[in-house]
Amino acid sequence: MHLTLILLSVAIAGLVRVAWSSPSGGWLNRWQRALFAFLLPPLLLLTTAVAVLCMGTQGQMLGLPAGWIGYLLALSFLSVAVGWLLRLGGLGWQSLRQIHAYPTVAVGEAAIGHMLDTAQMFAAQVGFWESELVVSRGLLDRLTPEQLNRRPSPTSKLMSTPRYVLVFWDGMATPLYRLVAQH
Repeated sequence: MHLTLILLSVAIAGLVRVAWSSPSGGWLNRWQRALFAFLLPPLLLLTTAVAVLCMGTQGQMLGLPAGWIGYLLALSFLSVAVGWLLRLGGLGWQSLRQIHAYPTVAVGEAAIGHMLDTAQMFAAQVGFWESELVVSRGLLDRLTPEQLNRRPSPTSKLMSTPRYVLVFWDGMATPLYRLVAQH
């Protein structure tokens, strides 16, 4: 039974990702559909693995026996997920430590950030709960004071949509760590 649940959740997660197409419509509709397609598959797999671990290896359900194969598969999946979480958390912590070594600079009238001494144009919010602004010297040299001080109006469409989503993806965290570590 466990193996059936795992295979069913993998199939649903795969279908959600494969069937996703670029949504049309307003910003809020596109945002919600993209977030759904991005978050549902991994969350479905994680909750299925946790449910299989909670059920254990004894008994049967709907006439199908609960065995060790699905249980071990769920355990290995969760072990890999925890390993990735620890790895990415460590990379984020190293990035923050490295960023704190950079000089603090005023960015516009209201923002304070850390400056990378590079000619490349670069800006990022780095951190977990209280993220910090990181900008490059090249970006500060190219932007005018008017551009640095520009803030979106509170009534703009951008301000009425969800703004904070914490996503750790190895494809984004590793290059940021490498860029920060180079300087």
